[in-house]
Amino acid sequence: MTSKTINSIGYSYIESWVTDTSKFGKPDKEAMQAWIQDAELGGFEFDSIIEMSKFMTKTRQTETLFIPSQFFTIEDVH
Repeated sequence: MTSKTINSIGYSYIESWVTDTSKFGKPDKEAMQAWIQDAELGGFEFDSIIEMSKFMTKTRQTETLFIPSQFFTIEDVH
């Protein structure tokens, strides 16, 4: 089993996407914690995806962000 933890580049990547995509702009610390948790738990073994509801986006459409594995620290958990 593996564990994914977002790294600092990944944090900035997600924060930038949320800021650009959300009609609310830059997320506060608590909102970012929720996005990070979704990224770390969601998606695939090494990569991840997160989605923003159409009710939160500037486009009024559900938006999806693909987060590649290089934005995570991947560790084996036994």
